[in-house]
Amino acid sequence: MRLAQLLAFGALAAALFAWSHGNWPDMQVDFGRELYVPWRLIEGDRLYVDQSWFNGPLSVHWNAFWMRVLGTSLRSIALVNLVLTCVAALLLHDLARRAADRWVAAASVFVFLGMFAFGQYAAIANYNFICPYSHEITHGFVLSLAALACLARAFCARAVPWAFAAGVLVGLAFLTKAEVFVAGAAADGVLVACLLCARSSTGRRGRLALAHAAGLLVAPLACWLALRSYLPADGALHGTLGSWRYVFDERVRALPFYEAMMGTNRPWANVRKALVWGLGYTAYIAGFALAARHVAARLGTGRKTTWAAFATGLASAGGVLGVAHWNGLGRPLPGMLAVLAPIVVVRLVVERGDVDAYGRRALQLSAIVLAGALTLKMVLALILRHYGFVLGLPATLVLIGLALHVVPARLARGGTLLRAAMLGSLVALVGVHVHSSNKWYADKTIELGWGADVFHANAKWRGREFEVALADLRERVQPGETLLVLPEGVMLNYLLRSVNPSPYYNFMPPEMYFFGEETILEALRAGDPDYIVIAHKDTAEYGFPFFGQHYGIEIMRWVRRHYKESALYGNPPLIARNQLGIAVLVRR
Repeated sequence: MRLAQLLAFGALAAALFAWSHGNWPDMQVDFGRELYVPWRLIEGDRLYVDQSWFNGPLSVHWNAFWMRVLGTSLRSIALVNLVLTCVAALLLHDLARRAADRWVAAASVFVFLGMFAFGQYAAIANYNFICPYSHEITHGFVLSLAALACLARAFCARAVPWAFAAGVLVGLAFLTKAEVFVAGAAADGVLVACLLCARSSTGRRGRLALAHAAGLLVAPLACWLALRSYLPADGALHGTLGSWRYVFDERVRALPFYEAMMGTNRPWANVRKALVWGLGYTAYIAGFALAARHVAARLGTGRKTTWAAFATGLASAGGVLGVAHWNGLGRPLPGMLAVLAPIVVVRLVVERGDVDAYGRRALQLSAIVLAGALTLKMVLALILRHYGFVLGLPATLVLIGLALHVVPARLARGGTLLRAAMLGSLVALVGVHVHSSNKWYADKTIELGWGADVFHANAKWRGREFEVALADLRERVQPGETLLVLPEGVMLNYLLRSVNPSPYYNFMPPEMYFFGEETILEALRAGDPDYIVIAHKDTAEYGFPFFGQHYGIEIMRWVRRHYKESALYGNPPLIARNQLGIAVLVRR
């Protein structure tokens, strides 16, 4: 990347970070555990013993390390994640430049920063790279990109060290989250296979394969040995496997939430939507391609004509996105990847004799595999908000490569004009996303937390109740007293630096399946918390509307038997939808 370009993207990242500052996390959903558990590890707790965890151990220990170095705060994690976001941008630029050209590389970084890294497109935050709902998914993604970047260099000289390094990185991704590891490992496997089949690898294939395999084992083996220092052999194995223990749990996979995410709840309706969006993409790009050929033949491709094409793309995309909501943009991408993959395979075989072309095709194929594997969790209903901020990112960048590199290269005339029009369209797309995020940020007028832990909350939705409850609990809960939040809201524990006396801090339907209600209840009885907070949470999307009524019934019976309400903020919680409220309970 040229210095001017590097400075431009650095300035963009800094501007977006400043603009979105303090708006990244959600006060109740998911992110509280990303702060609470690392803090508890710093205080001496042990993962999988004193603190439950259903993912691999890498990310939580990484965050604990940086909290120890930089201080225990939200600010510390945000700054570290900003650095990782910049690393991801550099890796994407490098891979896109090798697989396509400098235009695709620059556009990929622009779209990644503008659409995926900092934004918020729904009421719940956390779906960004600064405060992700799960650090495992962003860390695993960055590790997968780094592994592909190493293998891309392995096509050149000194291939064996790069192959080993790629193996180590994929092994580290194994310690994050199952779905992102599968995608990264699949892409890595494709690129390794291409590397072994390359003519330049003759005589080194055995060493390349051995070095890569050895690298794959380093991180999981080191993790098992580290966990073995305080866990029995089977416990260390379970910790190393992380989320793989739950991937095939039919009870979790059958929850309506995950069926809706994948689109299998309404398969044919989702397929129709994907086809409509796919036809829209095709018509949009093809229309501009035909227009570019015609204009180039009549007016040429001078500077004025190129800027006119850019402006036309900007206006057209803005107009289209004003009518068709952008949330459906990702729907046709899995189908597009399925069409592209065999085409690239054929080109890979045909161009095997050309070292440069072969390496480029191999990288393109691995990018398609990475993108396709990540979309599997949302294959029939891929949306760019929610999980799509990572799962839909590579597929979006493949589409950018198609629009800016592949199609323009096939035009005898007008390729430059088509590229300019597509660049204008991307600017409009990013602008629409920034505008959408800005509307959500405008409602975040409540400040929660203190000092380096301050962040903003939505005054119209949960923010006011959490603000008042947090202020009361800060006065009420004394040092050494313990606090349990049901069914979700461990962020309160973190902000108050108040310990949850059990290993369990989240009581949503998946966690009840993961750990078992009876096991959780036994731990709560043993912990005997001084205070219990019941924060309203509608869990109907899982098929169980409210904790204590439709699931977690025995836990709530125990709570009602041994605790009484001491304070109420807002409406009584867990009674009716959209009646937000928080209750504070003390021992009877």
